[in-house]
Amino acid sequence: MKPLYLSVLTLILAGVVSYATTKAVQPTILSDEATVVEKTANKKTGESAYDRVMRTGTIRCGYALWPPFMNKNPNTGQLSGFNFDIFSDIGTELGFKIEWVEEAGFGNYIEGLKTKRYDAMCQTVWPDSARFKNSLVTLPAHYHKVHIVTRAGDVRFDKDWRILNDSQYRASVVDGDITDTIARTYFPKAQLVSLPQAADARQMFTEIETGKADATFVDYGFYLDYDRQNPGKLKIAGDVFKVYGSVFSVNNGELMLKNLLDNAIIALTNSGRIEQILRQHPTTAMSPAPTYLPLSLDVETQLKQGQ
Repeated sequence: MKPLYLSVLTLILAGVVSYATTKAVQPTILSDEATVVEKTANKKTGESAYDRVMRTGTIRCGYALWPPFMNKNPNTGQLSGFNFDIFSDIGTELGFKIEWVEEAGFGNYIEGLKTKRYDAMCQTVWPDSARFKNSLVTLPAHYHKVHIVTRAGDVRFDKDWRILNDSQYRASVVDGDITDTIARTYFPKAQLVSLPQAADARQMFTEIETGKADATFVDYGFYLDYDRQNPGKLKIAGDVFKVYGSVFSVNNGELMLKNLLDNAIIALTNSGRIEQILRQHPTTAMSPAPTYLPLSLDVETQLKQGQ
């Protein structure tokens, strides 16, 4: 028979082991406040836009106004336009909520991506070298014919737009925008009448109307929207100047977020949804071609027809 003190000691040791084992496997449960602190810490240590979107199920959008791509009701603040519809459908396709958090300028929206004020520029832009270098752009959501716009009655550039490349002429542009790039690339001799980066793009038309500039460069839908409200003030000069694919943008390095958006654009293109949206708006925007060939089409015959 064990001495009494040995039995007591055995019981004490068993209790210590049990307690230690229980403490070792006990999970740590954070309070709601601790969870918030943890998420804040993650952001401070560089949480990517992709990780934030996946964690919250929400894409925060920056946007810029350019009717009929994107409009805002001055009384209600409600956004509309075919890019509003397309990106809303991108959210539906991906199962994400879309929040329109900040109006940006075409010349400075990349700064908002870099500082993570929004996850994506959900208004399309025409890509140029600066945008390629400083952001990632998606597949084109649609394509646009770009025209040179002048004052009504001005026929100087109707037969040859290259005439604009002369120091006696002035081009209205938004600083840092694609209009600025077009002017510097194709009309380096022309004088630039530059508007600030956050300017309403319609001010370019005002500069032409008032004689401060001779021409600018826009898609037909934007010109048509302005002409309906200000008939007879401006005109299209000559034929189509250039064709651009219109793309959404995310910050440099956000390849996984870009891939998500690209896949949604492909899905909406192949389903015919983008074309359907464009047909519902006053625009000459062209939908991308589907990324597949109909099964009923003889591929070899199609290739021969293209020769």
